[in-house]
Amino acid sequence: MKTEPVTEYSQFDYNPKWSLLILLAAMFGGAAAFFAYKANSNEFGLVINGIVHLSKNGANIFYWSLSGFSVLIVIGAALLGGNKQFTEFCEVLFARLKRAQSIDT
Repeated sequence: MKTEPVTEYSQFDYNPKWSLLILLAAMFGGAAAFFAYKANSNEFGLVINGIVHLSKNGANIFYWSLSGFSVLIVIGAALLGGNKQFTEFCEVLFARLKRAQSIDT
C-alpha cells in the first residue's frame, strides 16, 4: 500500500483547559501554604507509616520540601498557561510570516 507524502502539517492542541490550570494552581497553592504552616509551627518529630522516624528538624525539612514541591507545581501551571498564550501568539506570527514569504516568491 502506497502512502501519499504529507504536504501540510497537522496540529493537535495539547494544552490543558484553563479551568484545569486554575484548579491545579489553587489546590497545590493551598498545599504549599499548608505545608509551610506545618513547617513553621512544628514542635514534634514525624513518623511515616511506622517505618520512617524523623526528628523535629527532619520533619521541618520534610514539610518545607513538600511545600517547595507544591510551589514548583504552581509555577508549572503558570508556565503552562503562559505557554498556551505564547503558542497562540506564535501561530499567528508564523502564519503571517508564511503568508509574507509566499507573497515574496
